[in-house]
Amino acid sequence: MDKLEIVSIERTCYACPSQWDAKTKDGRNVYIRYRWGKLSVSVGEPGDDEEMSGVNGDCVFAGAIGDGYDGMLEYKDLKAILDTAGIATLPESSTGDEPTYEEASELFAKTSESLNKMIADGTVKVLESPKDLEEDATFVTMDKESKEAHERHGHKVVDDITKVVEVTDG
Repeated sequence: MDKLEIVSIERTCYACPSQWDAKTKDGRNVYIRYRWGKLSVSVGEPGDDEEMSGVNGDCVFAGAIGDGYDGMLEYKDLKAILDTAGIATLPESSTGDEPTYEEASELFAKTSESLNKMIADGTVKVLESPKDLEEDATFVTMDKESKEAHERHGHKVVDDITKVVEVTDG
């Protein structure tokens, strides 16, 4: 197989799995996924513009590059791995990139610290039971089933804590 020449790439999920949708110079869709420590690259047929053609395409690379629980891969590392393995050349950057691991960890720490302060001063209440729920409460969840259950009961649900609380430096 010739080395893929990827001309555009978009990160569609940051972690668990880290995944990207890409397009080659000759117009093939490419799906790249990293989960459970395994990296895979699948390529669709030339001219097949069906959205899932990369996902359902031929697997041109599959390898264990991390431990069995890993699911986060930074773009710079993906680029180096695929280039070194002779699988693909990628653009300098991808669209849709999230913060680096260090940046995400720092934001998580700030969010946790802010949330703990709000719990301590009573701004945010930790419920012992759903019966303690106030009518104007807002739930933060990324779990689809929990979100649907809360919405069925008329609760406000968001998938991003920054829509509810302001994350500050302290």
